[in-house]
Amino acid sequence: MKQELIDKLFCFSSDSIANSSIGTANETGTGLGLMLCKDFVDKHNGKIWVETKPNQGSRFYFTLPVAR
Repeated sequence: MKQELIDKLFCFSSDSIANSSIGTANETGTGLGLMLCKDFVDKHNGKIWVETKPNQGSRFYFTLPVAR
């Protein structure tokens, strides 16, 4: 993934949904699931990010604080 796509990945806008791309295994999607994940993680004071390698794919990570 290019950095410009990563920057838009977790943002909710019609532009980010309209510009969905094909994955390395020819999978398609809208990106809506990532936006929902980000919203959930943010509401629980967590962090979500992606690490990507060209032509190899991407890994998504998140953290959540420990409940007290």
